[in-house]
Amino acid sequence: SDLGDVVWTQRGIEEASGFMSEVSPAVSGDTVIVPFSSGDLFAYSATDGKEIWRYSGDLDWTSAKAAELLAQAK
Repeated sequence: SDLGDVVWTQRGIEEASGFMSEVSPAVSGDTVIVPFSSGDLFAYSATDGKEIWRYSGDLDWTSAKAAELLAQAK
């Protein structure tokens, strides 16, 4: 909602506490993109939290693959 209320939550995958503290989820349109320390990248609907897609693997955050996945979320 416009008031900052929690409208959905998502567990994703287990993370080591604080490991990705400098990497935050990003929002692109109606998509929330969430990186994990495992190299996995998840995209969720901002409206209802349903998973849209995921990339599982050894993702190099500076790679062209990361840019390609983010562009798909638009």
